[in-house]
Amino acid sequence: MPIVDAISDGLTAKAEYKVKMVGYTNKFDYLPISIETTLSSSDSESEKIVEAIEETVQDYLNSEKVKNII
Repeated sequence: MPIVDAISDGLTAKAEYKVKMVGYTNKFDYLPISIETTLSSSDSESEKIVEAIEETVQDYLNSEKVKNII
């Protein structure tokens, strides 16, 4: 839970990411995280923003801090 909260706080703090909500479900053996944005598919920057969000999340999940928690 602290990891998902940190992801949510970090992504929603960056206005340029346009993150509306970060959610998860614990119904499975793994923890899928969903990220909802207000991006439009017609926005010319949407692909770059999605890539930045993905990179930010991956960097956090691969950090020593998170690896120690997991």
